[in-house]
Amino acid sequence: MQLVFECCAATIRPVVEAVQIVLGDSAYALRAGIRGNYVSMDGGIESAISKMDGLEIDSFVVYPKCESIRYAMVSSPTVGAEALSLYMGTIEYTPKDYRWIWDRLMTVSNMKVVCLGFDEGVELSDDQLEVDTFPWDAWPLVVGAMWVTEPAGTTVRVVRNGPEMHWLEA
Repeated sequence: MQLVFECCAATIRPVVEAVQIVLGDSAYALRAGIRGNYVSMDGGIESAISKMDGLEIDSFVVYPKCESIRYAMVSSPTVGAEALSLYMGTIEYTPKDYRWIWDRLMTVSNMKVVCLGFDEGVELSDDQLEVDTFPWDAWPLVVGAMWVTEPAGTTVRVVRNGPEMHWLEA
């Protein structure tokens, strides 16, 4: 089984925080990417953030030394085939017990979207970033969450199960 968590935010910090709280204290290898070409990188995640801020790289991938998480990737808005103007974090996970990661991701402030899907994850684009346009009923969504600012200025979280949740509830 391959599960893919995706989290999106307007800035890089919430996405990196999400990746870091999931990885915990795991040792890891780091690769930096520019236009889809990845090379080994010395330093840690903070160094990768600095390189992204300086436009030296547009993404980085963390390979933790644990069996359940294959990788975690942070991408700038310029990466990917879909038109997405947000930073995105992707975490590929293999066991069925997804809940502990989901619960941790729900605690990160300033997120716009967090979702869980199968295989390559949910393909997101800017035209799907509203509650009415999010792909709630599309494969491979298991569960999704969006943070929406109401007219009064308060932020509410909308969480809905997707069509693939039944595979994890069994």
